[in-house]
Amino acid sequence: MPSPLIRTRLIWIHIEKTAGNSFRVLAYDNYGRENVVWSGIDLRKPNIEHTDVVPYTVVGGHWPYNDYINHNAEYVYCSVLREPVARMKSFFNFICTKMDNAGKQQWSTWGFDPESLSNTLRKSAKFVRMIESRQCWMLSGQNDCDSAIKILENNNFIVGTLDQHKVYIKTLEELFGWRKSEFQHVNKGAMHYQDSIKIDDALMPLVEEICQQDRLLFERVNQQGVLNSTPRAVAKTLYPNALPKTLSH
Repeated sequence: MPSPLIRTRLIWIHIEKTAGNSFRVLAYDNYGRENVVWSGIDLRKPNIEHTDVVPYTVVGGHWPYNDYINHNAEYVYCSVLREPVARMKSFFNFICTKMDNAGKQQWSTWGFDPESLSNTLRKSAKFVRMIESRQCWMLSGQNDCDSAIKILENNNFIVGTLDQHKVYIKTLEELFGWRKSEFQHVNKGAMHYQDSIKIDDALMPLVEEICQQDRLLFERVNQQGVLNSTPRAVAKTLYPNALPKTLSH
């Protein structure tokens, strides 16, 4: 059973390379570090269970929507989408420059080539799976834009885009009564690397195919500015000053 002290939880679905760590800082600033649990920092589990989140107000990280749908609680889901080719290049760059040696060695066994995104696309089925319809699937458990949109519109979602992150953060500030809303790019690297990462022309049909559904979703949300299907009354239950202190743990 959910904690009787916490009526609603804010779930941040952190799609890889979409500024999720910047949101984590905002969650700390507004709700307190002790009220936030984050994958890879507080818990290292491939799947999140309801018993893992009971004490917390904010739950975030690389756990997809499907991990939460059987929890006995009301959740508000937040996330940010990114233009899919830029996300792919950022993910490639992250593995090359930020991942620890053990992680790099593991990726090498999956066909990752740190010298070439093109070779990686040719040889690494694992890398392609982390790109193909990844944003649709993380947010909805679906692999196409239309099906993903149905999930987003019929549940408590607030989704924006990295291109319009200022509009998105302003929306969260207004809905949740946040007092701190400065968006820090925690893992932001110099963006010039995007131009230096080349893709062979022969691979462009593959790139278009694996990015197609995420691009449709990104463009649809980007045109709206923010996709918000969360009732204001539900959002108000996540005002920081209305929340009790977390249970001790």
